Amino acid sequence: MNFVIITFFLAFSGILFLLIKLKRQEIRTKKIERETIKLHNDLNYPSLKDEDQFKILEEYDLTSIKNLSPKFKELLVPNCVIKNYISVSKDDFRNHLISSDFVNKKSNKYKTHPKEDGFWWDGEKIIDQERGIRYQYWNAKSKEEALDVYIKILWGKIKTE
Repeated sequence: MNFVIITFFLAFSGILFLLIKLKRQEIRTKKIERETIKLHNDLNYPSLKDEDQFKILEEYDLTSIKNLSPKFKELLVPNCVIKNYISVSKDDFRNHLISSDFVNKKSNKYKTHPKEDGFWWDGEKIIDQERGIRYQYWNAKSKEEALDVYIKILWGKIKTE
């Protein structure tokens, strides 16, 4: 009987310890996020070149933001901060994707291996794939439809209408 009580107590203590540890981590993360937002607010969100904004939207490449200050190098950049650096219009982004031949580059035939992560177009639909697992897909039977879907996905990650 004592063995059962001791085992239960140890299991309960372990679970309680993990919950406290997770809560402390959440508090630290929120504090860092608040500090990051304040740092960016203090900089007043300087303008980025269009090409840098396209890289953020297309590849989620945050190098141009992180290079604004040495303090940013190691910090995560929350989406609420990123969207303040995007000033290009959706039409400018569309024109960029057209001129860079983005849809063709996302064709299945350019995958380096079948399980490669990303949003891939097979000529019929765009497939969201991670580690070979297909999570969702969007019908896109033409290059124009595929472009519209890609814009919706990529723009929606950062900017909300």
